Amino acid sequence: EALQAELAAAEAEMVPIMEAYQKKQAKLQDIAAVLQKEQQGAKKPKLATIKKRASRVPVFCFPAGSAALKATPMESDDLATNSSCLAAQACHFVCSVLCVSSRNFNGTCAIGVRDGGDASGSELTWAYLDFDPDALPRERMYAQMRG
Repeated sequence: EALQAELAAAEAEMVPIMEAYQKKQAKLQDIAAVLQKEQQGAKKPKLATIKKRASRVPVFCFPAGSAALKATPMESDDLATNSSCLAAQACHFVCSVLCVSSRNFNGTCAIGVRDGGDASGSELTWAYLDFDPDALPRERMYAQMRG
């Protein structure tokens, strides 16, 4: 009788967990159906083209093993961001997304700044920022753990 009471209590505790699981399963099935319909559709999605605008500034990620302040950043069209990250003091987040993994990058990036504080000036100077190159993989791992 004691075991049956414990079993009933355990089953009662499992009810909300099972309901949450079933809701997530239903949501996943809905998403899978939408993706399948999208893949089978005749109309293919267009890739977005990002045009180089005055508000875009270059980003340079220093490779692992390099001394950032001794090296000179190279301007490239490969990595760029909006200059608004400077005003919002959020460029370290941009660097964490663009320069992933401490195996590849040393945790310092440079954001190109033009005269006048935005990208419309002519003289390019570099703002050096420290960032966490492992932030994105760590957040992915946390998300997988949370399910």
